[in-house]
Amino acid sequence: MRTIAIASAKGGVGKTVSAINLGFALNSFNKDTTIVDTNISTPNVAVHLGAYNLPITLNHVLQGKHHITAATYVHKNGTKIIPSSLSMKNSNVDLRYLSHFLKDVKSDIILLDTSAGINESSSAIQAASEVLIVTTPDIPSITDALKTIQLCKKLNKPILGVVVTRYDKNSKLSINNIEMILENKVISVIPEDDLVKESIHLKQPLIHSHPDSQASIEYKKLAAYLINHPYKFEEKKESTLTQVARYLFGK
Repeated sequence: MRTIAIASAKGGVGKTVSAINLGFALNSFNKDTTIVDTNISTPNVAVHLGAYNLPITLNHVLQGKHHITAATYVHKNGTKIIPSSLSMKNSNVDLRYLSHFLKDVKSDIILLDTSAGINESSSAIQAASEVLIVTTPDIPSITDALKTIQLCKKLNKPILGVVVTRYDKNSKLSINNIEMILENKVISVIPEDDLVKESIHLKQPLIHSHPDSQASIEYKKLAAYLINHPYKFEEKKESTLTQVARYLFGK
Protein backbone atom coordinates (compact mmCIF):
# COMPACT_ATOMS: atom_id res chain seq x y z
CA MET A 1 0.00 0.00 0.00
CA ARG A 2 1.25 3.46 -0.94
CA THR A 3 0.32 6.55 1.05
CA ILE A 4 0.93 9.77 -0.85
CA ALA A 5 0.59 13.23 0.71
CA ILE A 6 -0.55 15.97 -1.66
CA ALA A 7 1.27 18.84 -0.02
CA SER A 8 2.23 22.51 -0.09
CA ALA A 9 2.42 25.08 2.68
CA LYS A 10 0.57 27.55 0.45
CA GLY A 11 -3.21 27.55 0.36
CA GLY A 12 -5.14 27.88 -2.89
CA VAL A 13 -2.64 26.10 -5.12
CA GLY A 14 -4.98 23.24 -6.04
CA LYS A 15 -4.17 20.49 -3.54
CA THR A 16 -7.79 19.40 -3.11
CA VAL A 17 -8.61 19.53 -6.83
CA SER A 18 -5.43 17.57 -7.53
CA ALA A 19 -6.13 14.98 -4.81
CA ILE A 20 -9.67 14.39 -6.09
CA ASN A 21 -8.85 14.17 -9.79
CA LEU A 22 -5.70 12.14 -9.23
CA GLY A 23 -7.62 9.76 -6.97
CA PHE A 24 -10.44 9.26 -9.44
CA ALA A 25 -7.94 8.84 -12.29
CA LEU A 26 -6.05 6.18 -10.32
CA ASN A 27 -9.33 4.40 -9.68
CA SER A 28 -10.07 4.45 -13.42
CA PHE A 29 -6.77 2.56 -13.87
CA ASN A 30 -8.12 -0.15 -11.52
CA LYS A 31 -6.20 1.01 -8.47
CA ASP A 32 -8.28 0.81 -5.30
CA THR A 33 -7.88 4.39 -4.09
CA THR A 34 -8.88 6.23 -0.92
CA ILE A 35 -8.75 10.02 -0.63
CA VAL A 36 -8.37 11.22 2.96
CA ASP A 37 -9.12 14.84 3.84
CA THR A 38 -6.54 15.65 6.52
CA ASN A 39 -7.37 19.36 6.44
CA ILE A 40 -9.07 19.44 9.83
CA SER A 41 -9.64 23.21 9.96
CA THR A 42 -11.06 23.82 6.46
CA PRO A 43 -11.90 20.48 4.81
CA ASN A 44 -13.16 20.54 1.23
CA VAL A 45 -12.90 17.10 -0.36
CA ALA A 46 -16.47 16.04 0.45
CA VAL A 47 -17.79 19.52 -0.33
CA HIS A 48 -16.25 19.39 -3.81
CA LEU A 49 -18.16 16.16 -4.37
CA GLY A 50 -21.48 17.51 -3.08
CA ALA A 51 -21.48 15.79 0.32
CA TYR A 52 -22.22 17.92 3.38
CA ASN A 53 -22.52 17.10 7.09
CA LEU A 54 -21.60 13.46 6.79
CA PRO A 55 -22.42 11.67 10.07
CA ILE A 56 -19.01 10.04 10.69
CA THR A 57 -15.71 11.64 9.71
CA LEU A 58 -11.97 11.39 10.23
CA ASN A 59 -12.41 13.63 13.27
CA HIS A 60 -14.53 10.98 14.99
CA VAL A 61 -11.92 8.36 14.17
CA LEU A 62 -9.12 10.46 15.67
CA GLN A 63 -11.27 11.00 18.75
CA GLY A 64 -11.57 7.24 19.16
CA LYS A 65 -15.34 7.25 18.64
CA HIS A 66 -15.47 5.19 15.45
CA HIS A 67 -13.36 2.79 13.41
CA ILE A 68 -11.95 4.29 10.23
CA THR A 69 -14.07 1.99 8.06
CA ALA A 70 -17.18 3.74 9.46
CA ALA A 71 -15.83 7.06 8.14
CA THR A 72 -15.15 5.65 4.67
CA TYR A 73 -17.64 6.55 1.96
CA VAL A 74 -17.63 5.00 -1.51
CA HIS A 75 -18.35 7.19 -4.54
CA LYS A 76 -20.51 5.64 -7.24
CA ASN A 77 -17.41 5.10 -9.40
CA GLY A 78 -15.70 3.14 -6.60
CA THR A 79 -13.28 5.75 -5.29
CA LYS A 80 -13.29 5.88 -1.49
CA ILE A 81 -13.44 9.11 0.51
CA ILE A 82 -12.61 9.70 4.18
CA PRO A 83 -13.81 13.26 4.90
CA SER A 84 -13.10 15.60 7.78
CA SER A 85 -15.87 17.30 9.71
CA LEU A 86 -17.22 20.71 8.73
CA SER A 87 -18.31 21.30 12.32
CA MET A 88 -16.07 23.45 14.50
CA LYS A 89 -17.01 21.43 17.57
CA ASN A 90 -15.21 18.42 16.08
CA SER A 91 -12.07 20.31 15.06
CA ASN A 92 -10.17 19.70 18.30
CA VAL A 93 -8.35 16.53 17.23
CA ASP A 94 -4.75 15.37 17.10
CA LEU A 95 -3.38 14.30 13.71
CA ARG A 96 -0.15 12.95 15.19
CA TYR A 97 -1.66 9.45 15.41
CA LEU A 98 -3.04 9.49 11.85
CA SER A 99 -0.64 6.82 10.62
CA HIS A 100 -1.93 4.42 13.27
CA PHE A 101 -5.49 4.66 11.96
CA LEU A 102 -4.47 4.53 8.29
CA LYS A 103 -3.13 1.01 8.83
CA ASP A 104 -6.73 -0.20 8.73
CA VAL A 105 -7.47 1.37 5.33
CA LYS A 106 -7.54 -1.37 2.71
CA SER A 107 -6.54 0.29 -0.56
CA ASP A 108 -3.76 0.11 -3.11
CA ILE A 109 -3.16 3.84 -2.79
CA ILE A 110 -4.13 6.38 -0.11
CA LEU A 111 -4.00 10.06 -1.05
CA LEU A 112 -3.77 12.54 1.81
CA ASP A 113 -5.14 15.98 0.97
CA THR A 114 -3.13 18.15 3.36
CA SER A 115 -3.86 21.57 4.80
CA ALA A 116 -1.95 24.78 4.19
CA GLY A 117 0.84 25.71 6.60
CA ILE A 118 3.95 23.82 7.64
CA ASN A 119 2.82 22.96 11.17
CA GLU A 120 -0.69 22.03 10.05
CA SER A 121 0.47 19.65 7.32
CA SER A 122 3.45 18.07 9.08
CA SER A 123 1.46 15.23 10.72
CA ALA A 124 -0.11 14.22 7.40
CA ILE A 125 3.28 14.29 5.68
CA GLN A 126 4.73 12.20 8.49
CA ALA A 127 1.95 9.63 7.96
CA ALA A 128 2.76 9.36 4.24
CA SER A 129 5.25 7.07 2.55
CA GLU A 130 5.71 9.53 -0.33
CA VAL A 131 4.96 13.19 -1.05
CA LEU A 132 3.71 15.01 -4.13
CA ILE A 133 4.44 18.75 -4.05
CA VAL A 134 1.79 21.04 -5.58
CA THR A 135 2.45 24.65 -6.52
CA THR A 136 1.34 27.41 -8.82
CA PRO A 137 3.94 29.23 -10.97
CA ASP A 138 4.44 32.30 -8.78
CA ILE A 139 7.07 33.28 -6.22
CA PRO A 140 4.91 33.10 -3.03
CA SER A 141 3.72 29.59 -3.91
CA ILE A 142 7.19 28.43 -4.94
CA THR A 143 8.64 29.80 -1.69
CA ASP A 144 6.09 27.87 0.37
CA ALA A 145 6.63 24.75 -1.75
CA LEU A 146 10.33 25.03 -0.93
CA LYS A 147 9.51 25.11 2.78
CA THR A 148 7.43 21.96 2.33
CA ILE A 149 10.30 20.25 0.52
CA GLN A 150 12.62 21.17 3.38
CA LEU A 151 10.14 19.65 5.83
CA CYS A 152 10.02 16.45 3.76
CA LYS A 153 13.80 16.20 3.87
CA LYS A 154 13.75 16.70 7.63
CA LEU A 155 11.19 13.89 7.96
CA ASN A 156 13.03 11.67 5.46
CA LYS A 157 10.02 11.51 3.16
CA PRO A 158 10.76 10.81 -0.52
CA ILE A 159 9.34 13.37 -2.96
CA LEU A 160 7.75 11.93 -6.09
CA GLY A 161 7.99 15.24 -7.92
CA VAL A 162 6.30 18.59 -8.38
CA VAL A 163 2.89 19.28 -9.88
CA VAL A 164 2.51 22.79 -11.29
CA THR A 165 -1.13 23.88 -11.48
CA ARG A 166 -2.82 26.86 -13.17
CA TYR A 167 -0.03 27.20 -15.71
CA ASP A 168 -0.52 29.35 -18.81
CA LYS A 169 1.44 31.49 -21.25
CA ASN A 170 1.33 34.45 -18.83
CA SER A 171 2.96 32.54 -15.99
CA LYS A 172 5.94 34.45 -14.60
CA LEU A 173 8.09 31.39 -13.96
CA SER A 174 9.06 28.78 -16.53
CA ILE A 175 9.07 25.10 -15.69
CA ASN A 176 12.89 25.15 -15.84
CA ASN A 177 12.94 28.02 -13.33
CA ILE A 178 10.67 26.10 -10.98
CA GLU A 179 12.79 22.96 -11.18
CA MET A 180 15.97 24.92 -10.46
CA ILE A 181 14.46 26.71 -7.44
CA LEU A 182 12.85 23.61 -5.94
CA GLU A 183 15.63 21.22 -6.97
CA ASN A 184 12.98 18.67 -7.89
CA LYS A 185 11.57 17.47 -11.18
CA VAL A 186 8.23 18.83 -12.40
CA ILE A 187 6.33 15.67 -13.32
CA SER A 188 3.02 17.27 -14.26
CA VAL A 189 1.85 20.65 -15.57
CA ILE A 190 -1.87 21.30 -15.15
CA PRO A 191 -3.00 24.21 -17.34
CA GLU A 192 -5.20 27.05 -16.17
CA ASP A 193 -8.72 25.85 -16.89
CA ASP A 194 -12.05 27.56 -16.12
CA LEU A 195 -13.69 24.13 -16.33
CA VAL A 196 -12.20 23.33 -12.91
CA LYS A 197 -14.60 25.83 -11.30
CA GLU A 198 -17.45 24.42 -13.35
CA SER A 199 -16.67 20.89 -12.20
CA ILE A 200 -16.80 22.05 -8.57
CA HIS A 201 -20.17 23.68 -9.28
CA LEU A 202 -21.33 20.38 -10.78
CA LYS A 203 -19.94 18.54 -7.72
CA GLN A 204 -17.94 16.18 -9.92
CA PRO A 205 -14.26 15.53 -10.49
CA LEU A 206 -13.03 17.35 -13.58
CA ILE A 207 -12.03 14.05 -15.18
CA HIS A 208 -15.70 13.03 -15.07
CA SER A 209 -17.45 16.31 -15.89
CA HIS A 210 -15.01 17.31 -18.66
CA PRO A 211 -12.93 14.22 -19.48
CA ASP A 212 -11.50 15.66 -22.69
CA SER A 213 -10.31 18.96 -21.21
CA GLN A 214 -6.56 19.50 -21.19
CA ALA A 215 -6.44 19.64 -17.39
CA SER A 216 -8.28 16.29 -17.18
CA ILE A 217 -5.87 14.71 -19.61
CA GLU A 218 -2.90 15.93 -17.58
CA TYR A 219 -4.34 14.49 -14.35
CA LYS A 220 -4.81 11.14 -16.09
CA LYS A 221 -1.24 11.30 -17.39
CA LEU A 222 -0.03 12.03 -13.86
CA ALA A 223 -1.94 9.04 -12.47
CA ALA A 224 -0.52 6.81 -15.19
CA TYR A 225 2.99 8.08 -14.49
CA LEU A 226 2.73 7.36 -10.75
CA ILE A 227 1.76 3.73 -11.31
CA ASN A 228 3.83 3.18 -14.46
CA HIS A 229 0.66 2.59 -16.47
CA PRO A 230 0.58 3.21 -20.23
CA TYR A 231 -1.80 6.01 -21.16
CA LYS A 232 -2.64 7.46 -24.54
CA PHE A 233 -5.32 10.09 -25.04
CA GLU A 234 -7.34 9.66 -28.19
CA GLU A 235 -9.12 12.83 -29.22
CA LYS A 236 -12.69 12.33 -30.33
CA LYS A 237 -13.19 13.19 -33.98
CA GLU A 238 -16.11 15.41 -34.94
CA SER A 239 -18.66 14.09 -37.37
CA THR A 240 -18.82 15.66 -40.82
CA LEU A 241 -22.17 17.27 -39.92
CA THR A 242 -20.65 18.89 -36.82
CA GLN A 243 -17.71 20.17 -38.83
CA VAL A 244 -20.06 21.74 -41.41
CA ALA A 245 -22.12 23.40 -38.65
CA ARG A 246 -18.95 24.77 -37.04
CA TYR A 247 -17.84 26.22 -40.39
CA LEU A 248 -21.24 27.76 -41.22
CA PHE A 249 -22.24 29.06 -37.79
CA GLY A 250 -18.93 29.44 -36.02
CA LYS A 251 -19.91 26.98 -33.27
